Amino acid sequence: MLRIILLISVFVCGSAAAKPLITSSEDTAARACLAYADTPDRLIRLCQQALDGGNLTQSERAQLMNTLGDAHLDQGDHKKAEETYRSILEQAPLNVPALAGLGWALRSQDRDEEALQAFQTAFDIDPRDEVLAGLGQMTFETGGDPDIALQYLDGAIAVTPNYDWAIRSKGWIYRDIGRLEDAEQAFRRALDLNGLDENALYGLARVLNDLGQNDEALLMINEAVALDPDYAWYYAQRSAILRNLGRNAQAVVDADKTIELLPGDSEGYVQKSRALIGLARRGDALDALKGVKVHARDSYFYYWYSDVLARDLQYDKALLMIDNSIELAPEDHWGHIQKAFIALQLENYDLALVHGAEAARLDGTNAYGFFYTATALVYLDRLDEAYVQLDLAVAADLDEDRIGDFAQDLIAAGYLRDAILLRLKY
Repeated sequence: MLRIILLISVFVCGSAAAKPLITSSEDTAARACLAYADTPDRLIRLCQQALDGGNLTQSERAQLMNTLGDAHLDQGDHKKAEETYRSILEQAPLNVPALAGLGWALRSQDRDEEALQAFQTAFDIDPRDEVLAGLGQMTFETGGDPDIALQYLDGAIAVTPNYDWAIRSKGWIYRDIGRLEDAEQAFRRALDLNGLDENALYGLARVLNDLGQNDEALLMINEAVALDPDYAWYYAQRSAILRNLGRNAQAVVDADKTIELLPGDSEGYVQKSRALIGLARRGDALDALKGVKVHARDSYFYYWYSDVLARDLQYDKALLMIDNSIELAPEDHWGHIQKAFIALQLENYDLALVHGAEAARLDGTNAYGFFYTATALVYLDRLDEAYVQLDLAVAADLDEDRIGDFAQDLIAAGYLRDAILLRLKY
């Protein structure tokens, strides 16, 4: 079974660290190593002691080395884990546990294509549950077909029906591809198997938040925080949920906790800024973003910085920020939607047309790429084309209030009669 999970918390007190490695005459270092029932640090010492002593066969040595690699991985020493698995494979290239372990070690180092290859090689030898799970995960993470990724995970679950890691991974993939109800079901199934699964609680909280079920989402994330009060992303997610519940002052507190635990990431600063906007403290919201160090400024940061500036009617500065965001993430349709919106405010309709169309191309399910394209076309006196884009926006579930905005733009562009007729259709 796969020992590696997405969230691992190890607590070692002083007395435990001082405990003798072997406490019973019936135990050996090898037996204790393979049992894998201790802290990673102690397991590393147990496995190394077993490897250093005793008359070991090649298969016994490989077993101990695999366990040693797993312990290094759980300890967070991904490079050492990789070295351990590779040393096994030098002697036994078809060792499936070592190939699977290597896959996880490479994934932990963001070497996704190499990880995929390791799992694929293992799959071709022996498609056991942990190999299927890894292959499914890496297929998705390297941009492969989500349906194929899910099939591999389903294969792992077919081999081991209560494989909570694979079930939970399906939940994350379902969420990423927008199948929120399926994601909710997967996370709930994982929690049925292990009610203390922090990652499943976190995943379920995010999905419930996406679905607008914020009260239950708050309960789930509170449980995750209680299980690991030092994990920054739980506080970030709780901050987002609290904002959705209109509890912005509390959201600021959790955002500050996120910053304390994760100062080198933009997430906490963005959450704080958005909560301050909810408290009508726009100046403080801008100040919260100004303090972010350059190395933490990613596309997500620049997007929200642009949003706050636009809310403050600083459109020229907002345009610069969204350009930074698009440069870092050119395939993110939200950046192009934001740039189209800002361009409309600056009455640069050609620019709005370009980025509205690009947003629609990148994600045809988002109404706002079509809507901003339609608005730009109105001001460019291309009314027939504008109506085509508006129809596409409505088909993509455009907010009804936006029809009134479009009518207002028609009037502003000199099309009063068309604005009146518009309401006969919508």
